[in-house]
Amino acid sequence: MTDGSDRPRALERLLGGVSDDASGEFDQLSDARLVGDVLRRIRIHRRMGVGEIAKALDMPRRSYENLEAGRGRVSYDRIERFARAVDADPVAILATTVFRTPDAALHAVDNKLFLIAFVAAAELLEELGADVDQLDTRTIITAYDQVTRGLIDAARHRDTFAEDWLGRRAKGLGMSLSELFGRKRRP
Repeated sequence: MTDGSDRPRALERLLGGVSDDASGEFDQLSDARLVGDVLRRIRIHRRMGVGEIAKALDMPRRSYENLEAGRGRVSYDRIERFARAVDADPVAILATTVFRTPDAALHAVDNKLFLIAFVAAAELLEELGADVDQLDTRTIITAYDQVTRGLIDAARHRDTFAEDWLGRRAKGLGMSLSELFGRKRRP
């Protein structure tokens, strides 16, 4: 979980990948390529064609192809429209430029992890307003740590009730679950 300096790998990636040069400025071309790569991967994951996405974004096919190739103008509006068209997490797509990898967006494409975290933070700010500065760093870290550990536990020990129930019913029919669905059962 750590790199030896007691900082989580995600933080190291964030701190190490914030900029591409000593000035601290983002490399616009590099960001466009990262976003283009994640758009392409999500489109493929959704089994959608370039023309289908271009139409949904109301842009010429060639312009969308340039966007995926990292040669198009990246804007939040385009990312949001793309996310709506493919039912993806727009905040995770933006996080690609912070984490310097498309993995974050690809892993959160279905569950909207980053969007949910962003909305929760916005609700906290709306509720507390200026009082948000009364929260000390330790309290915030503890709260996020509890949420993170709970999500890790939920992902590793997911509820298998439905699969177990179907397995028992399939067995009653003299079939295996894999025969019932034509696939192997998850561990």
